[in-house]
Amino acid sequence: MFLSREHIFFKWAMSAVIGISPIIYFLLSISFNGPAYQGDEIGYLAKAIFFSGNIIDGSSSYHSGYALILSPLFRLPLDITEIWRGVVLINCFMWAISLLILSKLLPKIITECSLRDRFFLFYLYLYILLGSLFRVIHSLQQQLVFFSY
Repeated sequence: MFLSREHIFFKWAMSAVIGISPIIYFLLSISFNGPAYQGDEIGYLAKAIFFSGNIIDGSSSYHSGYALILSPLFRLPLDITEIWRGVVLINCFMWAISLLILSKLLPKIITECSLRDRFFLFYLYLYILLGSLFRVIHSLQQQLVFFSY
């Protein structure tokens, strides 16, 4: 099957975003020593601590799946900064997987759109992910990146 230049560009662009954006996420996030502002981050970490066998009140209302993924970090002999870096690394890995899944599903779900429109939707998802990471701190840079499309 012959792929057009547009298809080849689309595949390379998606691959670049999937490969580079989690690295950028990691590099931007690693300077923080822990959750900055969100109650749900504290709730997930508290649940992970609970699952790792430590004693807390366990009253977090957050679902357990993410906390179960994080809980092995709390069983390792790490200080709190190293645990947080592990959390950031796990988040980068999950981010890359979600982008990969989206890149595979998008062409199957939206067949009537042009490749440019599909890439825009993919980019929009990435924009939302960036928003979840840097809601306030980097909102100006986020807006500039988004509108540069």
